[in-house]
Amino acid sequence: MAPAISTSVPDNQATLPTLPARLNQARKYLLSKGLYLGDTSTSNNDAADTDDTGLLSADTLDIPEEAILSMVGTVSNNDYYLTADTGFRGNSEFQTTFAKVKASGTVEVPIEHLFAVDFPIVLKNIASICGAMVTPGFKNKKGICVGLGGSRVKIRHALFEPKAATDGDEADAAEDDQAGLDDIDAQKKNTAKILTLENWPVKSKAAAEQLEEMKGCYHAVLIPAYDMHGELIHSSFYRHRLEGALVAVRFTLTHWAIKNGNSDGTDIYTADIVNIRVLAPPKPTLVTPRKHGRVPAFDSMSPLPLEKKRCLFE
Repeated sequence: MAPAISTSVPDNQATLPTLPARLNQARKYLLSKGLYLGDTSTSNNDAADTDDTGLLSADTLDIPEEAILSMVGTVSNNDYYLTADTGFRGNSEFQTTFAKVKASGTVEVPIEHLFAVDFPIVLKNIASICGAMVTPGFKNKKGICVGLGGSRVKIRHALFEPKAATDGDEADAAEDDQAGLDDIDAQKKNTAKILTLENWPVKSKAAAEQLEEMKGCYHAVLIPAYDMHGELIHSSFYRHRLEGALVAVRFTLTHWAIKNGNSDGTDIYTADIVNIRVLAPPKPTLVTPRKHGRVPAFDSMSPLPLEKKRCLFE
């Protein structure tokens, strides 16, 4: 009799709860922290009042300047530039120097029902918050809700920061960050995620050339994006791990006003990423098998002998 196969998980192997349980846990956590934009009810933890619809009220809104907002959605494949080089192809009207580029992407309504019903509330609350931060007399707005009907939320992250005169070299910074790991990291034998400009992944020649000029003057700043196990995602795998994934995004909302001469002023809003946590990975891509059609009777790589015809059957 064959021995029974054990289906138990080893004690030293971490396990994840089922997807519904994981999503419920994530939503409860966001609600408990407050300022979850999909919340329709008033919470004691919220830094804003709500109106009679349950939405954040622009009239009574009192959000701290550094308040961290949160939402859950799917990272859209539309306008996806959350990569290590943002698709940089050289200076243009729409792109600045590589040192100043910002990785960006958009978050759209997810298919998971628990958060799909929250997403319209997210969009309405963002509109209420932006409506509370306007410049008198300014007629134009450039918000973070983009796409058809403003159905997606644009988020961004600055990939590089100028080095201060007091900063040491990158090797010293790596040692300092490694020394700063806590006891849990030490027990798990984790290492600090240090990625220098020497090994920053870029694809285009223009990005590589400008990256070379930036060495010694800038720090690379990883996108604070984490997988389902809480591990920091390496910059080489941003698209593979994030595009199409269900994520919880925490971000700060920044507003400033621009006016040139006699033109109408514009209120501009940006959502800067604090961190991203993957709740469910991207759905696998279905590959349609190639149609072969008719199969030739003979291998095309086999030469045909001179003055001899090949037959299917001898």
